[in-house]
Amino acid sequence: MKKITAFLMALMMAAAFTGCEKDEQSSSESSKESSMSSEAEATEEAETEAETEAETEAETTEAAEESAPEADAEGALGLLNSVWASYEDAEKFAAAGGDYSEENMTMDAPGKFGIEDKETLDSVLGIPAASAELIDDAASLVHMMNANTFTCGAFHAANEADVQTIADGIKENILVRQWMCGFPDKLIVMTVDGYVISAFGSADLIDNFKAKVTAAYASAQLVYDEQLV
Repeated sequence: MKKITAFLMALMMAAAFTGCEKDEQSSSESSKESSMSSEAEATEEAETEAETEAETEAETTEAAEESAPEADAEGALGLLNSVWASYEDAEKFAAAGGDYSEENMTMDAPGKFGIEDKETLDSVLGIPAASAELIDDAASLVHMMNANTFTCGAFHAANEADVQTIADGIKENILVRQWMCGFPDKLIVMTVDGYVISAFGSADLIDNFKAKVTAAYASAQLVYDEQLV
């Protein structure tokens, strides 16, 4: 009888021990599952945040690219129009643009300048014939009272490899020019995405123009800044 009682107690203890072990195992597995679930949620949340940040950055970059003017898409006239539009009313001066043709002559704004007449390109804008042969588009903005106070030309290189050659030709041509009706203070030559921009005149107007071009176009580079007097 004692043996039977002892055997039954041993079975009960074994059953109790097995139950505890199963409870501990179940608890451990539950804890592991909870931990894995939390890690998965954290990973998913991190991935979602990364995707959101990437999308936001892409949208910001796209918006910046859309808002930034592209000189190649606008042409020489569009380039000068963008710069002139950035002037405050108090900064503007009496100006006209374009060549002598009725079609291109423009008041109070830049105008398209024909490239066929190389002599006029030289006499008005200071680009020599050799450099004019290398362009396929041009525009201008000139002070109405006195061209030596402010004259600006924008020229697109037919071949971008010729940009420096065009810039060099303009600088050399302007530096040896014989002036009438007053002397311009300085000359600048800049480049923007395959375009050459030259401007000569009063120092304050030229310096302000240079700042406007630089602000309007991130790719703008100052090639020459020369004192003329």
